[in-house]
Amino acid sequence: MKNQGKSLFVVVLTLGFLAGGAVCSLGDEEIDLGGNTSVAPAPTVAPKPAPTVAPASPVTTPTPASQEIEMEDENQVSNEAAPQPTPTVFEVHGREKMKDIYEAGIKYYKDNDYDMAIRYLSNAVKKDDPYTPKFYYAEAYAMLGVIYQYHVIHYGRAYRCYAEALKYEKSNSTARRHIKQVYKYRKRKD
Repeated sequence: MKNQGKSLFVVVLTLGFLAGGAVCSLGDEEIDLGGNTSVAPAPTVAPKPAPTVAPASPVTTPTPASQEIEMEDENQVSNEAAPQPTPTVFEVHGREKMKDIYEAGIKYYKDNDYDMAIRYLSNAVKKDDPYTPKFYYAEAYAMLGVIYQYHVIHYGRAYRCYAEALKYEKSNSTARRHIKQVYKYRKRKD
């Protein structure tokens, strides 16, 4: 295509010289050819429309039954060649948030994995995050108290967790309700 454009330009240029014109125009571009000052109408070249190509129909060649190859559609993906999904990693802009750790602990609590719930909730209350409301600290301590009271059966730890929850939030209903229950048993199990 580039060669055709160059040869067309040369032909138009040559015609301009033969016609005696001083200016040759090719599309929107004018070229001063020098020489005499009379201007002859320059030949114009109309652009040709781009050829359209009809989509090729698939050609199938018969193959012997012993060498039959399974053809796949372009939209299908082979199970063998499919890449394995990678786990999504969430970046918290360089700082781990207390609320995120608390929510992970609550998720483990709901899944009845109390060891992991204790681990995450304990880490959550140790995290010093000035942007997290004190409510979450109180709730984390209250949930630790519930786990120690009902699932681990350690009343002393449950009492201490409820007391810490009440330090963060005096009106925490979970801690207020359950601290009365473990108060009388806390000395026996320590």
